[in-house]
Amino acid sequence: MAWVPAFIVVLVLNYSNEFAVANSLHKTPPMGFSSWNTFYAENNEQKMMEVAQAIKRLNLDKYGYIYLTIDDFWQTRERDQRGFLQTNVTRFPQGMRFLSNYVHKLGLKFGLYSNAGYRTCGGMAGSLGFEENDVKLFLDYDIDYLKYDNCYPKDAAHKHHMDYDKSLLHLPSYYQDPPERPRFEIMSRAIQAVSAVKNITMELCLYGWGNVEKWGPNSAQIWRTSGDISDNWNSVLRNLDRNDEERFVHHQGPTLGWNYPDALFVGKGGMTDIEYKTMFSMWCIVKSPLMLGSDIRGLKKSSPAYKVFYAHIDFNQHRVVGHQSRFTWKSGYLCQKLLFTRCYGRDRFGENLPMVQKFLSNLERSSFTKFICGGNHKQFIKDHRHQDHSKNWASIMKFLILFAVLGVALSSESRKTYNGFIDEASKTNSKKEHNPESRYQLDWEDYYQFDVITDFIEELAQTYDYVSTQSIGKSFEGRDTKILSITKAAPGAPIIWLETGMHAREWIGPAVVTYAIRELLENSENQKYIDNLNFHILPVANPDGYEYTFNGDRLWRKTRSETGSGLGCKGVDPNRNFGYHFGESGVSSSKCSDVYNGPEPFSEPETANIRDFLETLDSIPEVAFAFHSAAEILLYPYGYDYDVFPENIDEIVALGDEFVDTLNAVNGMTFENIPSTDLYPCAGTSHDWYKGVLGSRFAYTLELRDQGYGFVLPPQQIVPSGEETWAAIKVLLDKVLE
Repeated sequence: MAWVPAFIVVLVLNYSNEFAVANSLHKTPPMGFSSWNTFYAENNEQKMMEVAQAIKRLNLDKYGYIYLTIDDFWQTRERDQRGFLQTNVTRFPQGMRFLSNYVHKLGLKFGLYSNAGYRTCGGMAGSLGFEENDVKLFLDYDIDYLKYDNCYPKDAAHKHHMDYDKSLLHLPSYYQDPPERPRFEIMSRAIQAVSAVKNITMELCLYGWGNVEKWGPNSAQIWRTSGDISDNWNSVLRNLDRNDEERFVHHQGPTLGWNYPDALFVGKGGMTDIEYKTMFSMWCIVKSPLMLGSDIRGLKKSSPAYKVFYAHIDFNQHRVVGHQSRFTWKSGYLCQKLLFTRCYGRDRFGENLPMVQKFLSNLERSSFTKFICGGNHKQFIKDHRHQDHSKNWASIMKFLILFAVLGVALSSESRKTYNGFIDEASKTNSKKEHNPESRYQLDWEDYYQFDVITDFIEELAQTYDYVSTQSIGKSFEGRDTKILSITKAAPGAPIIWLETGMHAREWIGPAVVTYAIRELLENSENQKYIDNLNFHILPVANPDGYEYTFNGDRLWRKTRSETGSGLGCKGVDPNRNFGYHFGESGVSSSKCSDVYNGPEPFSEPETANIRDFLETLDSIPEVAFAFHSAAEILLYPYGYDYDVFPENIDEIVALGDEFVDTLNAVNGMTFENIPSTDLYPCAGTSHDWYKGVLGSRFAYTLELRDQGYGFVLPPQQIVPSGEETWAAIKVLLDKVLE
């Protein structure tokens, strides 16, 4: 190894007892890749080179992801005879200096891992007692970043001396000024002593113990605030909960360093895409370093994970707004975190976090929002959370719930509160008095329950001799799943299949489809479609779930089948239950998950009914079209894999482009036509099955309006949504008639 100049040793040996960490190194939270959560103990030279290449290929460095840190097991278990760490040459045959040079030539920064104990957490040689030697070695390796952990602090036999999961509230006073502190400070002083030669960023891993925010900024630019994170939602919430904004407000920022709730698992596979998006958003909001902890080597720019990697980094990397709380309390960014976790429970939050943030920022001008997000917020929630249904509390809850319904999945307790106080503008009143002159109960000024929609199509069948209804089977709870058929055209005419109501909470789908049915049948301009095309339309594909959103849980998504869950969780996501590449992506095996795909394809009677009906038709539907909400996009197959497209992809894309152009022209919307995987990869969807198995020429899913309301789109949006959607549907019909 090349030895460092002697004057460096002098600097190390003569540091002062008073020192200040160079926290001005990072005006914003550092960003990069940390290897542990991806490779664990299976790190090696080739993998790290491939990660570095991926950062460049994906242009992640342009967004700020420049640090590449190798975690435990790069070193051997024992030091050499001179007391220096040794590289594991089996894993890293060309050595650390080679890898450091390789990373630096790509314009990136290089980091290593060590430990403030006798051994690392993996049992390799630790740095305790050898801090000066190790800093000399790190200089020789030209590292830019040191992740400094805390295992085997007392001897080489006992890895941990306390439980990772203990709350600070339950720690003995002995740990309030922890014995670990001097061990971290020794390494910090050694690093600072050579800062004239090389600036090395230090990450202090004490998991939030011992009031680390009070002394950590004096030792490191980054200080961990939680235990090791796992790829599951409970772990995310646990770490985020430890990252309490009130503890850190005076102790982190551009001149103090950054609190860090561990690496980001985005895209690793243990959570839903929504949960990953939420995780990343909250890390940005609390001004955490953004260290990727998932395998990016095979990542593509079209993947949802890639898009997550640059969402909200403008806030995270804001050079003026450095303090997580000072800025975020004023803007309302952390306010919604508090409301969700304290007022609505900790099940899941932030399904549409960017919109929530924008919404809260717009509402900041109101005195009520300032009060909620001000110093009395916790007492306010404590005082009012369980109040009776008083008039004042009802209006308060309407306000709070508006945050939640922008996509937040509520806890069971808060769902009850939601159903008690939901805004009348967003909730259907099934007992509404209808205009006696109207032919139907439906007037498209409100949302209606399953029986009303069924009565509507039955009345149409009685009115038109070429219109009929039939049950294609029973739902799990025994409801008839009824379709409307318009079959005036000759046998053998092209078939159009329209399906909606698959996800129970997406009320706008049945509303828009019934609007389209009325336009098709009652507007004489559309007679050519009736004369030349045959239609089969399913207005509510998931009747049990749909009905449950009126009488039980407004945000219910799945069917209502029994799953055998020990926790009593019901239902399967029907749009993950179709038999085409079943279970390959975008699903969960957890029976409590919103994307639980079921034990097998077509396990749900609702999806099996659709399959059985379509497979008995005389010919394959030319168009198979599904309606969902609320992303304001048109999706085309396939959703199960980024790299697989239908053979006629060119005409699918061209027709989709014309569809969204027509839709947008009606009311000035900005829908886009994109591959399904650009939203998120998911297998077992209806439109993948329509294309891949049934063989329809055109298969799409339209994600209807959101407009800032998520799944609770006000009924005033039904007619404009119906108008623009029907105009676009006619583009499809005209194409089939060519």
